[in-house]
Amino acid sequence: LIKDKLDIDELKRMVDKGNTFKGFFFKVDEGISQFDLGNFVPIGSSTKPFFGSFDGNHAEFILNINSTTSYQGLFGYFGHGEIKNLSVSGSVTGLDYVSGVVGYKLSGTISNVYNEAVINGRNYVGGIVGRNEAGVVDQTYNNGDITSTGSYVGGLVGFLYQGSLSNGYNRAEIIGIDSVGGVLGFTYRYIRIAYSTYVYNNVSNLYSSGLVSSNTNVGGVIGQDSLQNYTASGNV
Repeated sequence: LIKDKLDIDELKRMVDKGNTFKGFFFKVDEGISQFDLGNFVPIGSSTKPFFGSFDGNHAEFILNINSTTSYQGLFGYFGHGEIKNLSVSGSVTGLDYVSGVVGYKLSGTISNVYNEAVINGRNYVGGIVGRNEAGVVDQTYNNGDITSTGSYVGGLVGFLYQGSLSNGYNRAEIIGIDSVGGVLGFTYRYIRIAYSTYVYNNVSNLYSSGLVSSNTNVGGVIGQDSLQNYTASGNV
């Protein structure tokens, strides 16, 4: 059980040592409503990812991240498990793969989470996930203004390579340079993983009521919905 900031720091320390915690489950203890984490170094990085599951038990995580590096958020690099039942507030600033909850999501599920933190980054910037490589993002919303100096920016997800984004909304201001959407910055319609095998992405039941601004490829809900498939295999 996660009972205080020391437990969060210990989890982060163990992940930094190379323990992915795949198959392990962490849950915030009953009666804890808030964690003030300050200028937090995210749980998981591109070289030391977090693959476990984390149940926030409806607690709020206050961040004040001001970084010049990538993979920023409560979780920097996450996959395989499930992150659910939490909110993030405060501010998060980074380079690429920046969000309130997960900077880079390799796979797994994110559900029943929301962001109220102000987010600043360059490419792959979102309220909930910066880049979603695969897996599910469900029942989420964003109330934090998002500003990007680059591409792939969305109120919920900046870039959806493969997977599902459903049942969510954005009510904040989303600003970027290219591929900027109120909910989703960029998505492929489908992915070809073999000669005649296609995986279709699911984007459904979403809305945005916030201002969205971009130089190119801008949309109230989706900034750029590519009708072309992306070939994921080199031998087609």
